[in-house]
Amino acid sequence: MQIIRADSKDATGIAKVHVDSWRATYKGIIPEDFLNNLCTNTEQNMEEKHCKRRRSCSSCRE
Repeated sequence: MQIIRADSKDATGIAKVHVDSWRATYKGIIPEDFLNNLCTNTEQNMEEKHCKRRRSCSSCRE
């Protein structure tokens, strides 16, 4: 496994992991409607902004 600095092209994958992990982790704890309304596109936009500012931007590749 190689840890790299993520950039804008990694935002889609990071966003998908973020949304999927919230749905799996908080199922039965947070209302299902909230979890179902989490949006990968919104998360992707946020990750792209973070990567541009170099905040919270690490990713792994195998």
